[in-house]
Amino acid sequence: IRERLGEETIITVNHYDIPGLWISFNVGQDDFWVVIPKIQVDRPFPWHWLGWAAVVGLLSLLGAYIIASRINRPLNLLVHAAERLRNGEPAPRLPEDSVDELREVSRTFNEMAESLVRLDAERTLLLAGVSHDIRTPLARLRLAVEMLSGGTGDSMKQGMIEDISDMDNIIHQFLDFVRGVEGEPTKMVDINDLLRSLAERQARAGRDLKLSLTSTYFIPLRPMAMQRLLDNLVGNAYAYAKGVVEVTSKITADKIIISVLDNGPGIPPEHAQRLLRPFERMDSARNKNEGGSGLGLAICNRIAKLHRGSLELINRPEGGLEARLSLPIMH
Repeated sequence: IRERLGEETIITVNHYDIPGLWISFNVGQDDFWVVIPKIQVDRPFPWHWLGWAAVVGLLSLLGAYIIASRINRPLNLLVHAAERLRNGEPAPRLPEDSVDELREVSRTFNEMAESLVRLDAERTLLLAGVSHDIRTPLARLRLAVEMLSGGTGDSMKQGMIEDISDMDNIIHQFLDFVRGVEGEPTKMVDINDLLRSLAERQARAGRDLKLSLTSTYFIPLRPMAMQRLLDNLVGNAYAYAKGVVEVTSKITADKIIISVLDNGPGIPPEHAQRLLRPFERMDSARNKNEGGSGLGLAICNRIAKLHRGSLELINRPEGGLEARLSLPIMH
């Protein structure tokens, strides 16, 4: 400003105690002052910008939700299908029209599930056919042995009959394993009624089964499958127990626990999981003199998983084995 108006120009922000921008300049012989008063400028809050930011944020959240839903829904379906496979149930077919990242995963899973179904069907057909074909000559053999007379000693004859019975029991286990229980409908069953029926069946076979039961509680079960599981566990316990077998039930916050207790020799802890797999047997003092196919506990484990439960083999501190069946409580 001084360059334009001259060096004698005075610039100040306060003159005559009046705030503002004061500028003096000369025109001819006259002095002039120009004052620009100090004005308080009110800046309004930018509400419109805040509104636009909120709109953009909401649109971003909506877009993220849509994208996440397109990814999460196929993932949830995949988890559900995998859980059904784990529990021995047929897995539903996954949709193959999801996002690109998951389309190939769904297609591969569907192919895997179909392969498992085919393999299971072929195994079932093979075992069922072989078992059926063996049973017919086995029945003829048993009849022939029972009709033997004369030169064959009674003890040898009885031993042959018992061997044939053992073979027949093994074949029966094969058929039980391949037959499955998936087709049986579930019913609301009092677990204690099931255990009392178990004790009655054992009593008719001349066995005294001790029961220690919790209060009445109804849960959804496949009754025939659960009966087969309990019969297998109790029969297994009697095979190795020293005359005493006990069945207990108790309720916790989220499950019902049924324990079959014996006072036999127990098992090495490292074999507990292996014995729940098909055709696994343990060559030890616990089954030295016992026959079997190694399918009894595998059948029990399959039935437990079918009910979304679990089966554990636990050595008891006082000696013997506990077969612990845990079934979830549906709240």
